[in-house]
Amino acid sequence: MVRIAAAVAAIAAAGCAQVFGIANTTGPNDADTGASLAVTRISVGATVVTAPQDLTGQTATFYAPDVDPTMLDATTGVLTGGESWNADVPGTPLVMFTLPAYPMMVTRGLALPAAAQQYGYVVLEHPNPTVADANAMVTVQATLPTPFASGESLQFYAIGPWAVYNLTTLPNPGTTAVNSTFSYSSATSVTGRPLESFTTADRVLLLRYLNGVLTGAGEAAPLAQSSTSTTVVVSPFTAVTAALTGTLALDQITLAQRFGQTMPLTSTLGISWTAAAEAAPGVFVGPVLQSGIVGATDTQISFAFGNPFAATNQWGTALSVVATASRTFTPASPALPATLTATLSQLVDPTTMPTLDFSGGLPTAVAINGTTLSDGASVSIDPTAAVTVAITADRTANTLYTVQLISLAPNAANTALDQQVVFTVTGTSPTFTLPPQLFPSGLYTLRAICDAGTYPGATSGVLTMQAFPDATGSLESGVFTVP
Repeated sequence: MVRIAAAVAAIAAAGCAQVFGIANTTGPNDADTGASLAVTRISVGATVVTAPQDLTGQTATFYAPDVDPTMLDATTGVLTGGESWNADVPGTPLVMFTLPAYPMMVTRGLALPAAAQQYGYVVLEHPNPTVADANAMVTVQATLPTPFASGESLQFYAIGPWAVYNLTTLPNPGTTAVNSTFSYSSATSVTGRPLESFTTADRVLLLRYLNGVLTGAGEAAPLAQSSTSTTVVVSPFTAVTAALTGTLALDQITLAQRFGQTMPLTSTLGISWTAAAEAAPGVFVGPVLQSGIVGATDTQISFAFGNPFAATNQWGTALSVVATASRTFTPASPALPATLTATLSQLVDPTTMPTLDFSGGLPTAVAINGTTLSDGASVSIDPTAAVTVAITADRTANTLYTVQLISLAPNAANTALDQQVVFTVTGTSPTFTLPPQLFPSGLYTLRAICDAGTYPGATSGVLTMQAFPDATGSLESGVFTVP
């Protein structure tokens, strides 16, 4: 299970700031020092490493109001020291920028009420990555503390290259010896990048599950993967005790009522939950401790699991609950179905027995230039005027708002429409004023996201440190065409 909580998810004021839907700050005039954006790379592997992001080859553009308040002036940021951009512009401008990403670059934006902004770029990675050989084989060996039983499963998990594989060659019931060989190319890359070889800098785990609960775990001594065949000996392998138990009340009636307000309307509500050992605080990625599906009539979530990594690795425990409603729309061209969703999620520390209140706002509608987006709409973008995107949400006490333009294109089999993020912009106001060139011709949906509590430093322009509780809501708007 992976959740990367970063400002990609992601105030009425006087004067120029109102044009952008962001607030003026008090105190010294921001214009005296200009605007800046510093980027920190947060590398999450066997350990967490933070360092200034190398911005060589990347770009940043700061947008300020023109004399005509419907227009935008663009100023290219000047790279300073290879890790931050600076621009001689007044106020708290919108900044659009790029960062290296796989498989393609995504334009990012920040509209925060501060001239000096800081952004934490979370990347699942390890030092000196090497793409694994397509023919590499891995053999996993271990001795279980108790005999293997029918219904149990074993999972190989390499943290660093972020490769996961559910073993298909399992011990016979009643035996304890694990000796399973598999093609490494069959593993899943959590990052979406091509599979990378594990090295001595990584952690290679073997995890034992029964009915979605982690019941055993072991780790191999550090080793470098061969391009041909590698034997991973996991020792010791110990049982995991379900030391953390509890129940969390869940109000499905209220959730259904909230989803019933979305435009377009979504249905088919489903709720799932996952507890995991977080390899990095606030970044929901790491070994799953327990997971489950909420029944249609359930009024609570009951959990019982242990986290064997908390004491030795300082991997804290987090529990994510996600409610999802979906709908399907088929545009006239291409006449392929697109699946659109709305979600409410909450990430909590289960050791505190929190309340599942899903406090993040649920976007109920998204509008461009004052027109609510509906399925099949055609949206004309004036290339000489700024574009206003507004989010309407059922709750307004949100820390951050994010809009993402999602391109819809046929999948490889030409059976449905796949999604690809074109740009993502995050700010503290539900209204964004954006450059028109961000909206090229195409078929799209706009994903709106409300976030309550994730970044306590947002109003100071700091999106680097994350915190509990994290509650978000999202909606994928009506499918529309930009001619």
